[in-house]
Amino acid sequence: MKKKYISILIGALILSTFIGVYIYKNYNIDTNGVIPNIVKKNRYDASKEISDALKNFDITKKSEVITNIDTKSNIISLSFEGINNKETMQQIVDLLDKYNVKATFFIHGIKAAEDSSIVESIKEGGHDIGSGTLSEINNMENLPKEDLISDFSTTNKILKTITYTTPELLKCNSTIYNDNILASAFAAGNKYVVNTDHYLSYQSFKNYEQAYGYIKGLLNGTILSIKLDGVLNDFEYNKEILEEKPAIDKEAGIKENSVDKEEERNITEIVEWVLKAIKEQEKLAVKIKEFPSIKKYNELLNNNKLNDTTIGNMNDNNSINNDNYEDNKNNVDEINFKELIDKNNGMISPIVSRFYTTQEALSYTFRGVSNEMVLDKVLASLDKYNAKGTFFVTKNEIINYPDRIEKILRHGHEIGNGGITVNSNLLDKNSEEICKEIYEVDKLLKERGILTNSYMPGYGYSNSKVQEAIKVLKIMN
Repeated sequence: MKKKYISILIGALILSTFIGVYIYKNYNIDTNGVIPNIVKKNRYDASKEISDALKNFDITKKSEVITNIDTKSNIISLSFEGINNKETMQQIVDLLDKYNVKATFFIHGIKAAEDSSIVESIKEGGHDIGSGTLSEINNMENLPKEDLISDFSTTNKILKTITYTTPELLKCNSTIYNDNILASAFAAGNKYVVNTDHYLSYQSFKNYEQAYGYIKGLLNGTILSIKLDGVLNDFEYNKEILEEKPAIDKEAGIKENSVDKEEERNITEIVEWVLKAIKEQEKLAVKIKEFPSIKKYNELLNNNKLNDTTIGNMNDNNSINNDNYEDNKNNVDEINFKELIDKNNGMISPIVSRFYTTQEALSYTFRGVSNEMVLDKVLASLDKYNAKGTFFVTKNEIINYPDRIEKILRHGHEIGNGGITVNSNLLDKNSEEICKEIYEVDKLLKERGILTNSYMPGYGYSNSKVQEAIKVLKIMN
């Protein structure tokens, strides 16, 4: 009887503890009155975030603006604005996966709160989630900082609650970015504000030929925004016309309402035409968040500052490079690779050892840049025969030989991810450890404006754990 009494007591204690924790997490208890009042918490309550942002507001501290970049690389970035119905959104995520494209979705906070499952499916597809503000308000440059901070902070709170990540990117609707908006965005926690001048909607094209001509006319480094619901407004349409280049197909049907009702297309069809045109024109679709590092690299290149001396100074082991490496390492440690691997369900990437083609061709790959004399001879030989290759570099080589990597790029060759562990010890590591290694090198390259989707383990060491790690990172990126 005594044991039974103790068991009941322990059970009651556990139950009361559970109830207490639940109430603490989900309810506010007001004890100011005679009788305590229990009020359910709003999971999206951003009052603290708004208060902190107002205190931290400083007109001199502003978010950086990301817009189109001037680059010789055949790259483009896709962004989607708003949310359509759940079925359409899943179709778009599936299309992006089909064409192996990662994009950025700018989502309104209210719509995200109404159906968080849509946001979750976008995130699971490996795409970035940016703040599209709380609702579809236009001309936000006319609002006071208090309203802006309230809007931005609340949206960030909603998206962070759903995705567990504060959105770095913010895009306002039909708004001119003045200092007040940029400072409010920074105070609310948005590192970047995105400004685009190329817009599409479900009315933009009558057929694939028009879509192909439009994509062909876009300059390298363009951010293309696709509205998922509704048509272009005057602000968006006028920006598109002002920025339109002569090379763009004038029959591309950009003008809204130019398509008869019976010829209007579903937004998913427009998206597939765009993705198909990008693929056929061999454009590389990169995420918007990659633009700042690409821009920095191209500015140095255009100003002829990418010489051995300046690159060496920029990456001196005792200065900037060590700081960047520590930031990179901290970022890697924050990612839960185990969770990503569990969600991957054991899928693996195939090993590519040859490409089938009707042409007589060879693909040149190289490892090791520590011997500069040998490297120079290889580069000279490749130049002699007008041949191009891919040089796979390790973390240590990125840190210690940045000048040689830039030399390889100046000769027109590609840089690939050579990993960290280059011996057979790689095979003893688990998928999580391998993920961390590959991701860390990828990030070090991206910080130098180098994008790659190629990874080569040392001496060809590979097993199912390596293939699984690569698959996880493909989904993640």
